Amino acid sequence: MKNLLLQITYLRELCKFKFKLCNFFSQVFLYIYDKLFTLIKLNLKLNLMKTKLKKLLLILCMGLAGSSVYAQDMPDLRLWPEASQMAAKEMMDKYGKPDITSEQMLVWVKNGIWNRTIVFKEEADHNFPMPHKDVMQQFVDFKVPADMFDELAEFDGSVVVDRTQGEISARCDKEGANLLALNLAYDIIRGKRSVTEAREFYGKTIMKVMKGEKPEYTQQLMFSPDMSSPDPDMQLEK
Repeated sequence: MKNLLLQITYLRELCKFKFKLCNFFSQVFLYIYDKLFTLIKLNLKLNLMKTKLKKLLLILCMGLAGSSVYAQDMPDLRLWPEASQMAAKEMMDKYGKPDITSEQMLVWVKNGIWNRTIVFKEEADHNFPMPHKDVMQQFVDFKVPADMFDELAEFDGSVVVDRTQGEISARCDKEGANLLALNLAYDIIRGKRSVTEAREFYGKTIMKVMKGEKPEYTQQLMFSPDMSSPDPDMQLEK
């Protein structure tokens, strides 16, 4: 009985503090929990009743543990900047509801070709190739040679390489622009284009998109993600 109460109490605190009672069902769970837990603590004499109560509590706790991540409410996107609202709508229309939500971001995990897609409430000013707001970052597996980091940074400051995780990401306001940035980063890495040529191509392609065209580089990745890309580095000798 003692172990059961400890386990249930832990799950109650998980619901209360980690998810901050942000969902109606979490509050219902806590209400039922408090009522049943009080009965068990009274050490009821009817063993059958205690058994049923314990089973009901376990079912409630298992349901909470299995779905707690999804119990969070969607933030009020009407309070978000326009660029963030549009990016969130684009992703929800294509991939459905996000897997993780907070007041500051929406996160999709393993959506389509992406490891993750994050739409941020907070905008980042970006003037290349023309002024806009960076609000959506998307990640894929790819091992970028260390000697190419400078070239990619010079090409586009919103292309980010994570050597340890073996990921490369792009952050813009639309998925097509992120695809374009990553495809051109790949061209730079394999020597197909110089940094200057890639920047010029990016600007011309964005102009085509603004005219309603759908250039290939904005529609799909032109390379295959590298699933063996993490690089944990080497331990220093003692």
